[in-house]
Amino acid sequence: MAAPNADEGERTRLSGRFTRRRFILGLAGGLVGSVVSVPPTRASPSAASVQFDDCHTAVITGARDVETLSVYYARQQGTRLARYEIPVTETELYAYRPLLVRHNPAHDRTTVRLAARGSLVRVVIDHAAGDRTGHANAEPGCVPAGFNSPPTATVTATTAARSVHDGETLVAAPGEEVTLVSTATDPDLPTDRLREAWDLDGDGVYETRGWRVTTTYAEAGPVTVSHRVADDFGTLSVATVTVDVRRPWRLRRKVSPPSLDTGDQFGTAVHLTADTLVATGPGDDDRGANAGAAYVYDVVDLSRPATKLAPAFLQRGDLAGIAVAASGESLLVSAVCDDEQGADAGTVYVYDFADLSRPPTRLAPPTLRAHDFLGLSMAALDDTLVAGAHLDDERGSFAGSVFVFDLADPTTARKLAPAGLAERDLFGISVAVTDEWLVSGAVGDDDSGPQAGAVYVYDRADLDAPPARLTPDDLAAGDQFGRPLAAAGDTLVVGTPFDDDRGSQAGAVYVYDLTELARPPTKLVPEGLVPGDLFGYSVALSAETLAVGAIGDDGGGTDTGAVYVYDRADLARPPTKVAPDSLAPGDLFGFSVAVAEGTLAVGTVFDDERGDDAGAVYVFQQ
Repeated sequence: MAAPNADEGERTRLSGRFTRRRFILGLAGGLVGSVVSVPPTRASPSAASVQFDDCHTAVITGARDVETLSVYYARQQGTRLARYEIPVTETELYAYRPLLVRHNPAHDRTTVRLAARGSLVRVVIDHAAGDRTGHANAEPGCVPAGFNSPPTATVTATTAARSVHDGETLVAAPGEEVTLVSTATDPDLPTDRLREAWDLDGDGVYETRGWRVTTTYAEAGPVTVSHRVADDFGTLSVATVTVDVRRPWRLRRKVSPPSLDTGDQFGTAVHLTADTLVATGPGDDDRGANAGAAYVYDVVDLSRPATKLAPAFLQRGDLAGIAVAASGESLLVSAVCDDEQGADAGTVYVYDFADLSRPPTRLAPPTLRAHDFLGLSMAALDDTLVAGAHLDDERGSFAGSVFVFDLADPTTARKLAPAGLAERDLFGISVAVTDEWLVSGAVGDDDSGPQAGAVYVYDRADLDAPPARLTPDDLAAGDQFGRPLAAAGDTLVVGTPFDDDRGSQAGAVYVYDLTELARPPTKLVPEGLVPGDLFGYSVALSAETLAVGAIGDDGGGTDTGAVYVYDRADLARPPTKVAPDSLAPGDLFGFSVAVAEGTLAVGTVFDDERGDDAGAVYVFQQ
């Protein structure tokens, strides 16, 4: 018998394939056609089910010809290893190395078995109904112990000026664009199989998708931003950054009167009220070399010329303006080297804010003696003025004292010098006053080590009672705890510019609750301090803000200086560091600070714009 023609054999094979394919497609078309009437928003329910005998074998029943099996395999990183169309005509064996699939139409049973090492993870049945696709058994059916490793997510947050990474804090201004980028890895899945989402506002709801998003924040305050990454098997990774939205401190004006001259050291002391900025220049020579002067500005319009205060009876070397304070209608300017009560005994000038042209009243208690230096520090509240005389000798050479004046009757003054003072304690080198307390620093106190310092707190209602004495447990020799003080409400701030926590003389600040002095204080030592920064050289408080000068900061050059601004309501928040670009080495920006709501004034005593060490004051607005 002759061999069949090759072309005929090929036609026969093609015809067989076409007939089988047409039969399969015909059946499939009939089934699909039968469900076209189902509303397109719903998929036909599937009767198929999957059961795992173990992590190597799955048995599927109830599968139909329009359904497919998608098999996920552990050794292939959880990705789909095979997609298998359910046979409709005969029993066949399919080998997808290492996957074996056998279908038995008589028993409506399909077996999927793994022939090589590894584990089946999922067998998903997809069924079609019109233009919709439903799923059965979409969850992991068998996950062997130790199989799944969680994903790892990382986040970077960036503004135009700064970038931070996981767990860090990004400072941004209201309305400033913040770009958030996340990356993720998973040892079991490729990145495109991971599911991700952002919680941009910290409310716990993951409402935004995308590996890179840009957003803005209108309200001030910290926001914890989270990016969540999940794999197919229910494990998560969450990366976070904090976006700390703050109103920036913008430079309004650099103040330096045209009359400044070399050595005036304008900005030695600054004070802010609702209407005025007061800045002093104790090196002013109008009334003689270093007689001193004070300048009063309209804080609303800093372009207006200042009123200069230099009374006619000032003399050479009086150093008027070493300290300044204000209360109500009274402006107080000290002259520590005034000689009326003896050489360098000191005095305080009291001006009437309502009429600065009037000659000031002089306060110099008759008990003052030569070299007491009354007025190196001052604080005022209502009708009370507290002035330190840190070189007073009543309790020993340079033990110090404090005078308390009633401004309504300034002819007499109460002198405070606690019994425990010793030589060179320098009690009165700093003072502060609130409605209930009167506070004085004694930086030369040696109880915790030579010049470790101490602070005394009096009850204003009973100044005869012994004061509370504050010395933190971690004080060390030379810290000079109490060199500057600031107090408002129930809060006391104590500067310790020679603290060594961040290196020699890096500095620190302690914050006390005056109602609970037995509680340990909060110690502030911001990140980034380095030896010699002298953080805590000056301090100032307002209702919302704590400002701290660090005159040794080298960010703009050696000893250019900086000021750190804290939120009083949340001292744990990192402070804002303020340091204008125009600073020059040796300016000592932060030598003095004053803060009112939304306004910050910073003295820069060695600024050279008007002459060597003529000084300047920077005024910032938030």
